[in-house]
Amino acid sequence: MTPRPPISDHPMEASQRVKRTRLANRIESYARKLLASLEELEAHEEEYGKLYRKIEVPAELIDRLAELEGEEEIKSMTNNVESLKSKLLDLLSEIHSTGNLQINFHQQRVSKKNMGFTGGDGKVWVQPFQDRYDISLSGKSLTELMTPFMRSLCDKENDGYKQTKPEPHQPYWRIDDFELVIKAVKYYSKISS
Repeated sequence: MTPRPPISDHPMEASQRVKRTRLANRIESYARKLLASLEELEAHEEEYGKLYRKIEVPAELIDRLAELEGEEEIKSMTNNVESLKSKLLDLLSEIHSTGNLQINFHQQRVSKKNMGFTGGDGKVWVQPFQDRYDISLSGKSLTELMTPFMRSLCDKENDGYKQTKPEPHQPYWRIDDFELVIKAVKYYSKISS
């Protein structure tokens, strides 16, 4: 009787590994497309209203993405989001203590990194980006009103646009000083009250 080849050389097991790898790749592709679609829908929530219902992403897909992207990177991103959220909520408390109760904090359901302030004409969004922050303006009249202030505050033109369709809108400034975030949000709260 001939001995069975080692596991790594056995044709049946190699074939199963290939099938499992292909399946894992298809799951990964599907999960990434689903999350991208959800983020796109969330980004257009203000424009189109709440025309979509909340879609629950299966936990298995999230776990699979965590494995593929590296848990440390995801934990780090979660910590950045939670840290920024805490700072923004402290800032909101400070604004409310001045008597301006019109401004509210908002965090998107699907893409938790998208946080900002509402209550005035338009929204001011703040997102973590590595060890920096993106401040963006949403809403045509708010953008027209605050862009000159933001240029002066950040001492530069905007770094780009968060939304590009149907045309570029929602300009953003990438900064590394949280004090600039505070000044931008306080300015927004003043012009919104």
